[in-house]
Amino acid sequence: MQIQAVMQGLSFSTRSIHDQIKAAGWEVKKVAYDKKTDRYIATGKSPHDEEVERWGRSERLALSALLVSVSHLNHTRSSKLSMWTH
Repeated sequence: MQIQAVMQGLSFSTRSIHDQIKAAGWEVKKVAYDKKTDRYIATGKSPHDEEVERWGRSERLALSALLVSVSHLNHTRSSKLSMWTH
């Protein structure tokens, strides 16, 4: 038998994802199911009143997409700020 590929990943609980978003300085405003589009929509809010909306097939996937987006936005913001310090 020959294994062609292996898919590895991590699985986090919904509470853990909420905690990680909060640790990044954001808050989860709401997570709701949209019947029209047949998906969950997670909305987050930054301390700067910036809102981000991400979606997924389940509540956990929507929150995971929001966490990735929050991490990306925080990284982009901090890298732009650090560019001006040198």
